[in-house]
Amino acid sequence: MIQDAGFNLDTKVVSVVENINWTFPSAWDLAISPPLLQDNTLDVLKWETNDGRLEEFSVALAWDELRPHAPLVAWYHVVWYPQCIPKHSFLLWLVIKRKLKTQDMLRHWDIHPSSSSSLLCPFCNFQPDSHSYLFFDCAYSLRVWNEANKVVGVSQDVGWDDIMRNMM
Repeated sequence: MIQDAGFNLDTKVVSVVENINWTFPSAWDLAISPPLLQDNTLDVLKWETNDGRLEEFSVALAWDELRPHAPLVAWYHVVWYPQCIPKHSFLLWLVIKRKLKTQDMLRHWDIHPSSSSSLLCPFCNFQPDSHSYLFFDCAYSLRVWNEANKVVGVSQDVGWDDIMRNMM
């Protein structure tokens, strides 16, 4: 359609605007008004914000306007901090949100694990079915937590919710 109208990839806006009117074929019926072109003036790309202001375009501005805004969660500083390793922070974020694709999560999607041994925990030969199992119920992870508790001087058994509450 564009090529049939005599335009190509090199066509400039100035060649389709004449006397503040579009020179497109009338069948196109554009619902936007043509730009006001001024000779000897540099083009400036503007972004209209959600509240109607025109600001100079930047990717940061566009992202801030397009992304969903929500209040900060109390644990953000535990996950995202200046020296964080992004991959580790992302995985911790998934863990905190309980979004790792464990067996209990997959069951909600009607995905039933096979009896394949590749789904078995390499430390105790049990099928890891939840976040609780991965971090607290597996014999290996329980030993890791017990050793970590000794180092920091915690003598009681704690769960994920207790750890998160203490970190905030």
